[in-house]
Formats: sequence, structure tokens, C-alpha cells
Amino acid sequence: MEAFINFCHQISTLDISAEKALRNVNFETKSFKKGEPILRENSHCNHLYFITRGLTKLCFSSEDKDFIMRFFFGKHTFHQSR
Repeated sequence: MEAFINFCHQISTLDISAEKALRNVNFETKSFKKGEPILRENSHCNHLYFITRGLTKLCFSSEDKDFIMRFFFGKHTFHQSR
């Protein structure tokens, strides 16, 4: 939780009430195995993930070839679909 709040402060300074509100949110911890997809192509994004450890790549496939768009690693965020 502390790492996420610090990350939010880097984007925009949080006032005390905003920080308290974040601390009251029931965040869920989720782990993924290496190579396990988090977001599927053509999915609608409706979750926000904060990466605390590891590396995630954003890519798409075309004609049996992966095109890497970006890497996300510790203390970064990205959206995820259900």
C-alpha cells in the first residue's frame, strides 16, 4: 500500500483526505506466473494494476509474431480487463 501511495504522490501531491481515502480502499493482491496473460487482445480495460515486483510486457500479435509496445516493472501501473 505504501508503495502505491508514494507512486500517487509522484504523479500529483495528495492532500490528507485523498491519502486517507486511498488507505481505506480494500486493494487486492494478485500474482501471475511467467508468460500468463493478464490482458487479452480486444478486451475492455476496467481494472488498474500496480506492479510491485516483476516485469510485464505490453504486446500484440500479428501473423504469428509478437510486437512489444512497452515494458512495465516495479512501481508502475496499467489497466486490465475482466
